[in-house]
Amino acid sequence: MGSTLLIVGTVLGQEPTKEEVVQPTKEEAKAELPVNPPTPSSHPPYQMNYQGYLTDGNGNPLEGQQSLEFSMYDTYTNGLQLWGPESHANVELKRGLFNIVLGETKSLRPDIFKQALFLQVKVNETTMATQTLRTVPYAFNLLPGATLEGDPLGSVYALTVINTGTTAQSRGVWAVGNQYGLLAQETGTGDVAIRSTSFVEAQGYKSTAPSYWWVSGMSGLAANPAELTMRPTLTGTAILSSTLPGTQYFYLPVSLPSQLYGQEVAVKNLTVYYYVADSHSYIAATRMEKLTAADSSETLIDESIPLTSTLATSYTLTTTGNYTLTESAGPLNVQFTLYFSDTTQPIYLGAIRLLLAHDD
Repeated sequence: MGSTLLIVGTVLGQEPTKEEVVQPTKEEAKAELPVNPPTPSSHPPYQMNYQGYLTDGNGNPLEGQQSLEFSMYDTYTNGLQLWGPESHANVELKRGLFNIVLGETKSLRPDIFKQALFLQVKVNETTMATQTLRTVPYAFNLLPGATLEGDPLGSVYALTVINTGTTAQSRGVWAVGNQYGLLAQETGTGDVAIRSTSFVEAQGYKSTAPSYWWVSGMSGLAANPAELTMRPTLTGTAILSSTLPGTQYFYLPVSLPSQLYGQEVAVKNLTVYYYVADSHSYIAATRMEKLTAADSSETLIDESIPLTSTLATSYTLTTTGNYTLTESAGPLNVQFTLYFSDTTQPIYLGAIRLLLAHDD
C-alpha cells in the first residue's frame, strides 16, 4: 500500500497545522521522552529536530516501523546534493507521527545554511516529498544584509567570536569582499570598533582612519654642511644657522612602508613644525619628492610661500599628483629652502608630520 507524507515540520520554522495533525495522547508523548537527556556540549550539536506525519494512500495514519532517508539540495529539482543521504531505519510511527533528529550520522555543516535549501524525504526508498527549509524569525538577523544592533545587556561587546580550535586553519573571523570584507566604525569618542588581544594576521584590511608618521628635525642633512650647521636639542628640534647670508638647503629623508595591512599607503599631507629667531630669516620654500628610481622622482609638494613666524607654529601642505606609495615607488625626501639675512638669526625646525591613509 502506498504511503503519503502529509506534513513536515522542522526547527527551522515550518510546523503542522492543527487540522492536519492528530495529536498524540499524553501516554504516547511521555513514552517519546528520552530516558537519558543529552550531555551538554561546548558547541552546538549541528543537528536539528524533524517531525512528520505519514498516511497510507487512503489518508489513514500509519503505525509501526518505517525506513526513512533524508537529503538536502540547492534547488527544488535536479539540484546539487549538499547534505545526506542520511538513513533512519525502523522509525517508530504512532498514529502517523514520527520524530527524528537530522545530523545524527551525517553532521549538518553550518556553512551549507548560507543559501536556499530543499529537503528531500524518502520512505522505504520512495521519494515522498521535497520541501523548502524555512527560517525561524530571529534567524533572519543572520542572513546577508542583516545588522546586529542593540545593547548587549551586561557585555561590553555586541558580538563575541571565540574559536577554540587549535589547528592551523582555525580562525576567529573570516571576511572577504570586493570592496570591504569587514567594516567596523566607532560611534562615539574613544569607542573601539574592533578589538583583539591576539590579532596576528590581516589580509586586505582597509582603514580610512588617520595615521600619522613623525620625523624629528634633527634627522635632517645639510646640502652644504660647511656653511649650514645644525645644533640638536633635547626636544628633537634642529637649530639651523648659516655661516654666510643667503640661501641654504636642508633635507629630511622619510622612509615609509609602502603597504600597511595589505593596502597601499597614501600620503595625504605634510605638516611642518617650526619658528624663526627673526622674520628676516625664514623658510622660503618646501618641496617633497617621491623616489621612483635611482635617478628619478615625482613631485608631491612644491610650495614657495615664505614662513616667517617667530612663535612656535606649524603649516600644512596638501600633496598632489601620484601621492600613493607602491612596492616600486616609496621613499620620500623633503627639501627646505632656507633664507638667512645674516649669521645671527637661526631657524628652528622641530619636526614634520605626514598624514597617511588607505582610502585610494
